[in-house]
Amino acid sequence: MIKDWGGRLPMALIYPNNYYVGMSSLGFQALYGIFNSHDDVVCERAFAPEPVSLESGRRLRDFPVLAFSFTYELDYFNFARLLRDAHVPLLAADRGNGDPLVIAGGPGVFMNPEPIAPFLDAVVIGEAEPIIEPLLAVLREARDSDRRDVLSRLAAIPGVYVPAFYGFEYEDGGPLKRIHAEGPLPVARQTAHNLASFSTMSTFKAPASEFGHMHLVEIARGCHWRCTFCVATYGFLPVRQRSAQHVIDNARAGLKWNDHVGLVSATISDHTEIDDIALGLRELGVKLSVSSMRVRPLPETLIRAVAATGTKTLTLGLETGSERLRYYIAKGVKNADVAPAVDLAADCGFQRLKAYYMVGLPTETREDLDELVNQARFIKERFAAKTGRHGAELVLNVSCFVPKAQTPMQYAPQASPAELKQKLAYVRSRLQPRGIDVRGDSPRWAAVEAIFSRGDRRQAAAIAAASEAEGNAAVGAFERALREQGLSAELYARRQRTYDERLPWETVSLPNGPKYLAAQDLKASHRIERFEHELAASASAAG
Repeated sequence: MIKDWGGRLPMALIYPNNYYVGMSSLGFQALYGIFNSHDDVVCERAFAPEPVSLESGRRLRDFPVLAFSFTYELDYFNFARLLRDAHVPLLAADRGNGDPLVIAGGPGVFMNPEPIAPFLDAVVIGEAEPIIEPLLAVLREARDSDRRDVLSRLAAIPGVYVPAFYGFEYEDGGPLKRIHAEGPLPVARQTAHNLASFSTMSTFKAPASEFGHMHLVEIARGCHWRCTFCVATYGFLPVRQRSAQHVIDNARAGLKWNDHVGLVSATISDHTEIDDIALGLRELGVKLSVSSMRVRPLPETLIRAVAATGTKTLTLGLETGSERLRYYIAKGVKNADVAPAVDLAADCGFQRLKAYYMVGLPTETREDLDELVNQARFIKERFAAKTGRHGAELVLNVSCFVPKAQTPMQYAPQASPAELKQKLAYVRSRLQPRGIDVRGDSPRWAAVEAIFSRGDRRQAAAIAAASEAEGNAAVGAFERALREQGLSAELYARRQRTYDERLPWETVSLPNGPKYLAAQDLKASHRIERFEHELAASASAAG
């Protein structure tokens, strides 16, 4: 969308990764549409690594507002590099009245803004929709105002965190001691309660992106299953959904440029009108895709509708092959639920299955990994038998567990990169000879993600140092810079945190505070104890 700058507020909406990744983000596209729906706002996009806007080619330095959208913490290096290359002072404290305001939002930053807080003038905590109007009201008047006054007005907006108004004291090379706050403590997360009042869907066609062949439509937010590791649950409570008619109307709106619709939600199968949505979209004649599906419940009407429109791959979210660990993380799925899901996929004519798993969960043993291996083999063999194709394809995407702030597992330690590498190698060695494609995360990058997820402001200097390099060299520079400060991965990622420890992300508040999260973490430990007791009793009775 091209707009003249005359008399308008110019904003650069920046995704700190490349175009392919950024334009695959439905949230990024939705924000672009919302900002540009205001006639007096001109919002242009930018992506790493170029410090210029896509629409007009203007330098980012020339925009009075730089709004960054973070989906992942691992984009922090790109973010710092973009600011540096744009000749914007990296530290917010070094910016003057003529410098851009640097604002950030998205789950990659609002769960814990602290690692990059020294670089940010303001952070949107939670969902953007209820904050955009008051935010724009302040930004419209900001260009001719004193910077400190603008920050004060931003801090007065519910859900806007201004890092400059908060100070931290730490133990020497250790945890947080106390927070000094000039603003609200904590800043409360904002939620768009009425999804019926607006639509979240692709705003234009972007063929050079991962989902460029689809028109994406959000059908719901939040998840009631509350898996203890999951940001999609704890970052977006409560559960809200759009009506079937709303979803169908949004899908119809995209037909002008795309006849392939992708439904977006943390748990698509839990939508109370999912059958009506599936049948309505089938009547539209669109090709239909869905994100990963829980195997329980697995809505047959939706799965058959997806298959009938020509989609060849079905993705299942299993997390672990161990029933014990699924109890631990509150997944709500049993081993007995897997076979019916595989049978339905085969009966519908899917040619390929994908499954999401995770290694490195706390308490994980070699036996748990063996259960993952056995379950994957079972899925492969059953799918082949039911489809009659010996070479039926199964792909495993195996991620490394990362403890996330604002979830019950924020207290848990992460396994070391060496341990995670061994676990992934073990799984691969037992599945790839069986014709199962195993794709795994980088344990080293997973360790950096965990450091950021539970990090604090002392990491900012290391992030700045790492932004001078790229790829694995950036990770090395980051690790060295941490060590030079007397900090370590052990402090941030690999230690068990106590329930009474002060946490850096206490500056912001999600609906469930630390006491609730600690209680849920204790419940998880009790679930494992109960499961193991019942298993032992069952084995004793059988013997």
